[in-house]
Amino acid sequence: MNQLEKVSFADSNTAFYVNSGEHRGKHLAKIGGISQPAVTGFWRRSVRQWKPTILLDIGVNYGEIIFSTTYPDHALIIGIEANPQLAPIIEKSRQEHPNRGQIRMIYALASDCETEGQNFYVDKYWSGTSSAVPNVNQHLFEVHKVNSIKVDSLFLNRPLADERLLFKIDVEGYEGHALAGMSRLVSECGSVLGNIEFNNSFLEKAGVRIEEFFAFLNVHFHVYIHTKGDSFITLNRLNMQNLQSFFKRDDIDTHLLLASKNEDVRQLGFHITPVDL
Repeated sequence: MNQLEKVSFADSNTAFYVNSGEHRGKHLAKIGGISQPAVTGFWRRSVRQWKPTILLDIGVNYGEIIFSTTYPDHALIIGIEANPQLAPIIEKSRQEHPNRGQIRMIYALASDCETEGQNFYVDKYWSGTSSAVPNVNQHLFEVHKVNSIKVDSLFLNRPLADERLLFKIDVEGYEGHALAGMSRLVSECGSVLGNIEFNNSFLEKAGVRIEEFFAFLNVHFHVYIHTKGDSFITLNRLNMQNLQSFFKRDDIDTHLLLASKNEDVRQLGFHITPVDL
């Protein structure tokens, strides 16, 4: 049962709604909406200082990122969320946001192909772990049929050379598929900044070949690996062996900052440390 609760950001004039009858919604209400300070900080800082023209939040969940700030009047803002149960709550948040006329919500799975009736597994107890990837604990999940889309299909007739694209992808292992479905955006936008969750175990379960994923990133981006707070590192070569050597573990769970131009990251003022790996 939905127990709708409004969560206002203490450091912003915006708010969003959650279902506090669900564990993640209750948690977000308790902590004031910011569950991932580094990602929220990246998003807000990029909006304020870098001034993107297109913004994509892929894996909206309750909207704690997309609704965490206000936007310039010229910006096109798109949120994509596959969990159909969150749609009414997200729409209520959108209707109360100062930029509601600019925010477009799409309820589908961001992928590298367009299909109908794809299985999406909704976690009944913690909505943030809902995924298109089957989980071993199937009794905790409800299966929903959703459509998948390629993000590029939303921009078929739009020239991109002058656009500044900001995106965030957090889709529990489906990041590789979502990114592959926006290759035209990544290739043709004048400047691109992104933040994606990286969990090698989740990606592999989704059928993503990690080294092919890194090869795509290396072609299109300068890649920065999040460590803590505002701190990131760069590696001589981005591969699993070097990541495992740096973090000293086999399974890596972090965020990657992606930039088509190094100077855009310097403009944001993050702490970047080169690591000889």
